[in-house]
Amino acid sequence: MAKKGLITIAFGKPKYLRQAVCLARSLRYHMPDWPVSLVTDQLVFDGSDMFDQIIPLNQKLGRGVTQKLGLYESSPYEETLFIDSDCICVRDFSAEFAQIRQRDFASVGGECLKAGDREKTIKDLAKTLAELGISRFLKFNGGVYFFRKSGLAEAVFGTALSLLERYQDLGIRQFDSAGANDETLFGLAMELHQIELFRDKSRLMRTPWGVTSRIEIDPLGAGCHFLKNGRRVEPALIHFCGPHGSGPEYKFCQRVFQGPELVSKTEYNRLLRSLRRYQTWVSLPRQKIIANKTLKASYFKLREVMLSGQS
Repeated sequence: MAKKGLITIAFGKPKYLRQAVCLARSLRYHMPDWPVSLVTDQLVFDGSDMFDQIIPLNQKLGRGVTQKLGLYESSPYEETLFIDSDCICVRDFSAEFAQIRQRDFASVGGECLKAGDREKTIKDLAKTLAELGISRFLKFNGGVYFFRKSGLAEAVFGTALSLLERYQDLGIRQFDSAGANDETLFGLAMELHQIELFRDKSRLMRTPWGVTSRIEIDPLGAGCHFLKNGRRVEPALIHFCGPHGSGPEYKFCQRVFQGPELVSKTEYNRLLRSLRRYQTWVSLPRQKIIANKTLKASYFKLREVMLSGQS
C-alpha cells in the first residue's frame, strides 16, 4: 500500500471523465510526485494514462455522491486525499497536506449548526439531532476529504453508511438517485465520533459560492485568490461545483490542461488576457455595454469564446 495518494471519482456522463482528467493533469503539474487514482465505471478512455490506478466503481453504492462512502475500501493508499473531479489544482499544497494529515479523518472548512438552525438537506434538524443524540450538525462542502487507514476513519465511513440505510427515517432529504448526499451523512457521522472541522485558513479548498470579487486565477503561475463573502481566500484547489463548472474561469483551466502537453506560453498568456478582459467587462453595468454598439459586439463575441471553450 502506497503511503499517500490522491483519488477522485467520475462516472456516468463523459463530461465527468473529462473533468477528472483535467483535474489529474493539474495535479501532475503541481504535485508531480504524488500518485493519482480514479474510481470510475469506464476502463478505457482518453487521458487514462494520467492515473496510476483505475478502480472499478462500487455498483452497490448506486450512481450518486454516495460513492464517496466507499472510498475507505476503494483507496489503495494509507493516507488519502479525496478531491472532487470538478476541482482544479492551481498550486502545490504540500504544506496544507502536512496539516490535515494530523487527523485520521477530516473535511475542510464549514460551520456548526444547532437545533434552532435550518438546513436544507434535513427536514427538521432539531428532530434529527435528537434522534441521533447529538447537539450539532457539521456543515461543509465535500469537495475534499482526508482519511487515514485507521480504526477511527473506518468507523466514520461505517457510520455514514449506516445512516444512509435509514436516511429517510432520519428526515434527511434525498439528493440524487442513490439517496442522501455525502456531506450530510459525513457531517452527522463526524459529530457522532466527536471529530472537529479542519480549519485550513482558506488555503486548501474553496468553492466560488459567495464570491464577491473577480476570481484572480493563474493556474500555471501565481495560483488563485478572490473574496468569498467579503473575505480573501487563496485555495490550492478550486472546487468549480454546480454552475461554476460552466463559467469562464473553469473553461479557461480546461483549455490549459486539456491535452497531454500544456499550451504554449504565448497561448497561455493570450488566454489569460482574454479571461481578464471578459471578467472586467462582466463587472461593467449592463446598460453601459448595451449602449455602446462596439463594446456590446466585442463583449458578446468574447463571452461566446470564453464559455464555449473554443480558442
